[in-house]
Amino acid sequence: MAKRSKQRAAAKKAAPKKAARKKAAPKKAARKRAAPKRHVELVYKDATCKPTDDHVEGPYYRPGAPPLTDLYPPDSRGSVLHFEGTVSDIHCRPVHGVSGEIWQCDEKGRYDNQDPAHQPAPDYFRLRARFAIGPDGTFRLRTVLPANYTVDDPGGNWTRVKHLHFKFFAHGHQPFTTEIELLPDRHTRSDKLYNPHLAAHLQEAGAEKGLPAYRACYDFVLKPVSMKGYALAAGRLKPQR
Repeated sequence: MAKRSKQRAAAKKAAPKKAARKKAAPKKAARKRAAPKRHVELVYKDATCKPTDDHVEGPYYRPGAPPLTDLYPPDSRGSVLHFEGTVSDIHCRPVHGVSGEIWQCDEKGRYDNQDPAHQPAPDYFRLRARFAIGPDGTFRLRTVLPANYTVDDPGGNWTRVKHLHFKFFAHGHQPFTTEIELLPDRHTRSDKLYNPHLAAHLQEAGAEKGLPAYRACYDFVLKPVSMKGYALAAGRLKPQR
């Protein structure tokens, strides 16, 4: 018995080892993940035109700006920006009787009320205006191309993308505040407030009085007055878990 066991063990040892075959895992078809829908798209899922995202008002808003369509300061030497916009409802129809406001920094990244120790006179407004939207839902503004500026943050300074601030008011629609990011801009990744859904691309438009000129446009969509405003706000304020 012991002799046979030894013979079997020797035969087993001498037998050529078979290469272990690995079962090839079945290949799964690569699935493209759809981009997550914005909360505004979920709340207004039946809208033909999706409402424009709100954005922060920021620290430099001032009410009472004069009615203007040409904001370009006489003392400026910055590039000229021609901004064109449309304002429609969620059914893509022009909204009548809309009033708008715009405010921005200048070509050096400064707002007229930026220095707490040197505030402007109550009747002095620079790069701020109220404007009316035409019956066809369009408006055109001429201004200076704003610059980037640094945000002082205890967690580390960061730079804002070039942008314009807007407010819109219309009967039967929610008033809202937003901003338009002007691209291209190298600070899109580091700007903590950058929203790609609010981007407008700059296009060269020749020159004016020896200064480069650009054109940009954006289509704004207003939200109607409804309970959905609460749902939209709740989604924005929902705590992250």
